[in-house]
Amino acid sequence: MGQTLEDEKLPKRILTPLEEGPSKGSVPNMELMLTEYYELRGIDANGVPSRERLESLNLSDLADALGI
Repeated sequence: MGQTLEDEKLPKRILTPLEEGPSKGSVPNMELMLTEYYELRGIDANGVPSRERLESLNLSDLADALGI
């Protein structure tokens, strides 16, 4: 659908470290989480699925049409 890593944003509130409590100073490592997520889903940073991913979904003809 054209979504890329750059489109993946969380609200500022979630990315602001807490000042107290068990999660004090901690924020999600979005770069690491998104890189791993995209890798597990078989898509690149531009949101394009790999040929292997498309073939696993029986979409080899789509991979050919996209030139992947």
